[in-house]
Amino acid sequence: MHLKDEDRSILVVEDDERSGQLLKDVLEGSGYNVVMASNGREAQNILEKRNFPVIITDLEMPEVNGQELIRNLTEQGTDSEIIVETCHNESEVIIDVMKNGIYDYLIKPIDLNELLLKVQRAVESAYLKKVNRASEKERTIRLENQLNWLKWMHDRTQSGAFDKTAKEKALFYNLRTSLTQGSGFGQLISVLLFVLESAELQGEKYLIDKNIMDMVRENTYTASRIIDSLQEIDILLGQEIKTEEMNAADIRAILSETIDEAEHAQKVHENHIILSEHKETLRHLRVKCNAEQLKRAVRELLINAMKFSPKGTTISVLLRQNGNKLNINVLNETRATRDLGNGKIVEGGISLAYQNLVFEPFFRLEHSVFENFDTLDIGMGLNIVRTIIEKLGGSIAASNVTDYRDAKIQEGRLLVDLEIQLPLVDEQEQAKDAETASASK
Repeated sequence: MHLKDEDRSILVVEDDERSGQLLKDVLEGSGYNVVMASNGREAQNILEKRNFPVIITDLEMPEVNGQELIRNLTEQGTDSEIIVETCHNESEVIIDVMKNGIYDYLIKPIDLNELLLKVQRAVESAYLKKVNRASEKERTIRLENQLNWLKWMHDRTQSGAFDKTAKEKALFYNLRTSLTQGSGFGQLISVLLFVLESAELQGEKYLIDKNIMDMVRENTYTASRIIDSLQEIDILLGQEIKTEEMNAADIRAILSETIDEAEHAQKVHENHIILSEHKETLRHLRVKCNAEQLKRAVRELLINAMKFSPKGTTISVLLRQNGNKLNINVLNETRATRDLGNGKIVEGGISLAYQNLVFEPFFRLEHSVFENFDTLDIGMGLNIVRTIIEKLGGSIAASNVTDYRDAKIQEGRLLVDLEIQLPLVDEQEQAKDAETASASK
């Protein structure tokens, strides 16, 4: 279970300062992110600004007590798992508390091992609930897209306009591609139809307006690039990528070189890309990788980040160890809202329901076209990245994270995190490879 920082956030509501500090120290020592509130009213103010997967609350507190807080949260339909602290061990009191829909309870004085066990279960339960909700929404999105396509097909059939060109458009519509929006096959077909209707026959030749021919030339070029992109995917899917062993310093050098090559693109939205400092502690970490393919993947992630970042913001590239993985994180700020182009305005970032869809072929979260980046906005970029990373034996995921480092922004700064994970070569495997190489000599 891959938990982000936001999935390990806990709100502790405790009016006793010493007890609260003890809970905070124990939980943070186990890797959780803890925010404190001294009573129910303060907790409600905090919860208006951000959500927590798990809330631990005392019952007897001034101003707004624990029972009032739980009742208010239940009426609001909270998704948080609530753990109650109580001084009572009578079964009747505990049953009454459990009827409020809480996840679990702790009897004071609190057994710290029991605390950690119940918190771990609550965090996992909250995460699974979140994933299930996202899966349901993802299925709804897929169904809506399919129903829209079927309705379009039905309308075309009823109107008698379902000719060869319409079939071609239907195919791309079914793939949820932008090829029928803006430059590309859709506009190329429209322009060519206009050419057929407007061209004047003069003797043995047709006279065509220069502006129309310019449009034909531009969209033919774009369509050609789309074919090249599709061919690249086909080649990637059909071949193995040759890898060699590299250490973390080699990977960082590849990242640095890729960032340098993206210097021109950074000027489009006045973005600045920074790479995390080299850590000597990572030098011994080794992965099997292909330099050119990793550069191709990271370059696409950087372009994606620059496209959707607000003007003048910073994009961060981090290299770090995560257990038996070497992580490459590309993080960018995101606009407060997004126009999906279908009449829907949604909050910034990538909602959980879309975090798998963005890697599918031809899927685009927005209908925007970014011509200044000299790249195709057809929903293939992240699919190419996923194909490359999976061929390297790794994985990639998209999520949102909140950066609270800027004290001026109380709600934190919303970031989109595209995270590559490459499996580390363990020491036993390295020793085995060394023996094999020595024997071959």
